[in-house]
Amino acid sequence: MSILIEKNTEFSEKLELARNTPTWDYLRYSTAELLAEEFEELKRATGSEDIIETIDGGCDVAVVALNIVYKAFRMKFGAEEACFKTEEAFRRVLDSNLSKLHPDGTVKYREDGKVLKPETFKK
Repeated sequence: MSILIEKNTEFSEKLELARNTPTWDYLRYSTAELLAEEFEELKRATGSEDIIETIDGGCDVAVVALNIVYKAFRMKFGAEEACFKTEEAFRRVLDSNLSKLHPDGTVKYREDGKVLKPETFKK
């Protein structure tokens, strides 16, 4: 298991879930409030071209997003299974992203810069 997933779920269990059982209301709060707050900090950091704050902000956004995924699994499964399912979900998304490479190894883009998915793309 990834040390990042392990550390993140440990944080969740010891500092957040010890006082709050994950619920849809809590996930909505995490998404609407916490993620938005961290994203705004990241936008300010990139706007001011502050490398340290940009790295910190990017990591904070990633941690909050990772926690949302973990807590969603945690609502249905125990802590250990939710941890493994979180890792598997991220693996699947990353594998899917990599499948956007065309069979010849190239990447094709739309006019707006978004990557075009080949027919071999795996959802």
